[in-house]
This record gives sequence, structure tokens and C-alpha cells, in this order.
Amino acid sequence: MNSSNKNLWSIVSKALVTVCITLVIIFISLIIVSEAMNDLPFKMFSVESGSMSPTIEMGDLIIVEKSSDYKKGDIITFSTINETPKRTITHRIVDVDEKGIITTKGDFNQSNDIDKVQKNDILGEYIARAPYIGFFVSFVKTKVGVIVLVVIPAFLIILNEIKKITQEVAKLKSARGEELSHP
Repeated sequence: MNSSNKNLWSIVSKALVTVCITLVIIFISLIIVSEAMNDLPFKMFSVESGSMSPTIEMGDLIIVEKSSDYKKGDIITFSTINETPKRTITHRIVDVDEKGIITTKGDFNQSNDIDKVQKNDILGEYIARAPYIGFFVSFVKTKVGVIVLVVIPAFLIILNEIKKITQEVAKLKSARGEELSHP
């Protein structure tokens, strides 16, 4: 590879890395904001089980949207009420009684869920999924994920900047030394 090709490759690779890092930061920010803010019309969740297979698979990232009307056949994400800490579950509505009490079931499961769902426990109705991205999101939320995707890249960027500063200081010292040695 000649010098101009190496330089072009260097520019392209740096641009790609910058774009990828920017997209990851934006993506992670959207997920964190969607989970933290209750007044947004949509939320994103990582699917942590295969109970909705094959419709929704473990590791998918799903998007749910608040609705005013939930009916039999809808796939909903709801917060558990009898568990500490609370979990989110995404299952299909199999029945809504006359009082509005909802019975759910995972598509892969053989029987209905034991616990019933109240309308105010519903976080939203399933509208879309991104296969496998939930694995990444779950990883990012761990201590190891934060270290790998935030701390290490930040450390490498700081080291690179220190290297650049050191090189510039050396150039300045060298240039001043030349000026001083010439009368």
C-alpha cells in the first residue's frame, strides 16, 4: 500500500469509528431516556426470555407504545406487581374480563400466566422489534459493559490526546532550540 492509500484508509477508518461510536452513544442515550421518562409515548426493552418465541425472541430489543385500548390478541409489556424487584414481561393478551382485568400468556408457554394484569400496570403495546440488539443493551447496562464501552474507550482517547500534546510540545521545544542556536 502506498502512502496516499494508507492516508486515505486512515481517514476512512477514523471516520467509521467516529460514526460508530456516535451511533452507539445516541442509541444508548435513547434507551436510557426511554426507560427513565414515563411521559414518553414509547419505551424500549430488552427481551430476557423466550416465552414469546417465535414472535419475539430472547435478545430482541422491543419498542412498545402506550395505548388507551388493549384487547385480546395484543402483545403488551407490563410491570409485575408481586415481585421485588419488579420485572417487565411481554406477553399476549388472551382475555379481558368485564372489569378490565387482563389475562396474559407467552406464545411459547403452555398455560396462561397466574397473575392478572391491571391496565395501570401496562407499560405499552408491542409495535416493533430489533433482533439481537437487546443482548447489546443488556450488556451495556452491566458493570463490565460500562467498562468495555465507556471507560476503556475514554481512557484510550485520553492517552491518544496526551500523546498528541507530548508530540506538539516536543516540536515546539525543537523549534525553539533551533531558533536559539541560530544567531
